[in-house]
Amino acid sequence: MPHNRKIGSISSPYAVLGLTLVELLVCLAIVSILSFIVIPSFNDMLQNTRANSHINQLSQLIRYTKSEALARQARVTLCPLSKELSCGTQWQLGAMVFIDENNNQIRENNERLLRQETPLISSGTIRFNHPSNRIVFSPQGFPLGNAGSYVYCPENKNEAYARALIINFQGRLRLGRDNDNDGVVETSGQNNVRCT
Repeated sequence: MPHNRKIGSISSPYAVLGLTLVELLVCLAIVSILSFIVIPSFNDMLQNTRANSHINQLSQLIRYTKSEALARQARVTLCPLSKELSCGTQWQLGAMVFIDENNNQIRENNERLLRQETPLISSGTIRFNHPSNRIVFSPQGFPLGNAGSYVYCPENKNEAYARALIINFQGRLRLGRDNDNDGVVETSGQNNVRCT
């Protein structure tokens, strides 16, 4: 025989402790309100983290290329990687660093491959606003006429999450800044990055 339980002023052998329908609806309303507040800010944080990670990865690769040129006292080239494992056009697919012994900015079979990243980034696109689309470092660590800006754009093309990595003629790197406070970073020419 079940024991009688007293809840409030009601005594019933089958009374169960739990939530009422009103309490459940209040909890669902609170969770809904919090999700509308938290999810957009979480997405914003995720997009910013991803953009910073991708531009930092590219920065490390450029620094590596420069250090190899200095250490080996040779011309070292960094270029986007094609499917044929030669210099291509799309940085996001991958990149390679090699010793350019004949100074033609093309990796020949006998030229040593120092590093290869495939893919370079997991999402979005990277472009270099220089016609050669590659960087060649001299034995002294200077980019041979390859100063300019790398621009990362996310998959959704939202320029608020775009990043710029600027390399000057001395081979120094810096991140693009939002100097006019419009929410979009600028390239070396003080122009907003474009993702369209």
